[in-house]
Amino acid sequence: MMYLESVRVYNNDLVAIDAVTGWSSVVWTERYQDFGEFEIRIPDARADIQSYKDRFFDNLLQIPYSNESMIVEEITYEGGRTTPAVYLRGRDAKSLLQRRVLAATQVIPMGPSTREIVLQAFNDEVANPSEKGREMKYLALDDPSSWSVHHLDYDPDGKSLWDLFLYCAQTYYCGLRSYMQGRKIRYQWWKPRDRTGANQTYPVLFSEDLGSLSNIVYRRQSRTYRTSAYVHIQVGENQSSLSRYATDVSNRFGQGMNRREMWVSPGWNYTPKNANGLAGVLAPYGRTALHQHSLADEISGEVLRHDMYEYGFDKDFFLGDLVAVEVAGKRSRARVKEYTHSWTIDQGYRAYPILDASPIMENYF
Repeated sequence: MMYLESVRVYNNDLVAIDAVTGWSSVVWTERYQDFGEFEIRIPDARADIQSYKDRFFDNLLQIPYSNESMIVEEITYEGGRTTPAVYLRGRDAKSLLQRRVLAATQVIPMGPSTREIVLQAFNDEVANPSEKGREMKYLALDDPSSWSVHHLDYDPDGKSLWDLFLYCAQTYYCGLRSYMQGRKIRYQWWKPRDRTGANQTYPVLFSEDLGSLSNIVYRRQSRTYRTSAYVHIQVGENQSSLSRYATDVSNRFGQGMNRREMWVSPGWNYTPKNANGLAGVLAPYGRTALHQHSLADEISGEVLRHDMYEYGFDKDFFLGDLVAVEVAGKRSRARVKEYTHSWTIDQGYRAYPILDASPIMENYF
């Protein structure tokens, strides 16, 4: 049994100042390539709302079983016929990257590597901006040294630092997490692992028969699914001579009635006389769009035996990892998309993973 002994509160200087007590439920959700979220319910019939705001609003929370920090973005009091309670809600510290637009990163030059681009963008927008009011001195970025040989095609116009970092994660099929180290919140990209047993490793297998997952729900939906992206820009020497150029980026499933098309615009024009080489420049925009509109196969359930596999970074399995899963006697592989820790006074600790069994994007095209 995983007991939640404390929910610690940190101010914006990352100094521990308080703790959340008296709660009846804590729901803490971590997500792969997306913001995590939390909700804490505190029964309180005589709530001093100002006190809750002073103690918690816009501060950070931490629990012992997660490396992520959560930011209190919402405080709600609900009275009426139900038991009056205060709710604390918010997203994880990755959302801090959304607070900085790419103001100093106006263009992405062709020469530098992806590593150099993201390190420079973080320095210019967060760590050492020319406008000191934009500085967030308690944030740091781990060096993505493996990206030294890659170049990034990206249009920063109208984007935030989070948009850029998420684009990198989607382009290179990796995760992005935050973790607190001393008085720093650090950001790190990491490469998920194959925990299906395909590489002679001990598999992580979620199965009702094995007792590792119960109440399994499988769901497939195709409403937003797209197989083909037409990435288009305007090409010409000047505004009066612009014409549309488009390149088709399709996955291997896009044929006949199964072909589902979409338009994608990088948001910039191309001024040289011809479009030679443009297809290769535009293709990553199409692949990213198709990644965001992939066929959705989701498997959810409740983890029953916490002694079988340990969840966490550098543990048995983590966000983004490929795991084995059995549904109705059929084994397949799926990616850990989301993991929820839940504590309630009545039921104690429970955990709920969401697994993405959609086609693996590395083998998609």
